[in-house]
Amino acid sequence: MNSAPHAPDTVERSRPTPSDPAEAHFRSPLPRGLRDVAHALSWDNFYATYACAGGIRLGSWSATPGRGGLIDYQATIAIGDRIWSLRESSTGAIGAITAMLHALGTPIEIVSLHHQRTADGYAGFVLCDVRGISSWGLGVDETAEAAYVKAMISAVNRLG
Repeated sequence: MNSAPHAPDTVERSRPTPSDPAEAHFRSPLPRGLRDVAHALSWDNFYATYACAGGIRLGSWSATPGRGGLIDYQATIAIGDRIWSLRESSTGAIGAITAMLHALGTPIEIVSLHHQRTADGYAGFVLCDVRGISSWGLGVDETAEAAYVKAMISAVNRLG
């Protein structure tokens, strides 16, 4: 019989390291799937890659209390040289921007959501699927909801 003490099970925890500029910038680990593909990027390259501009641009975004506990969202979204003014009632910004993108012909599915507090507000990380192809997007804003909206637009742009 072995009388050696049994080592407790340990859980590996990721910590920001100087070799991961994005993690060092946010002072918190990136979401697992994003961490795996972005670990070697400089901060500038990470931001340019995942908070990318593209064919879909968010011009304005606003929210006002609606009826029945819903929130009325309004957005101006440009695709190429066309501009749309959209309205959607939803329980939150994520549902509203998802419906708006669907209305514009982009059937987006959210696979994973994460957010982190930053010095200036929030960083939102969203893994989206559009027609069977997945992509991460990053959005940074004063509120978590606005950061998610920007992250979803970035993810769609990365797929386009």
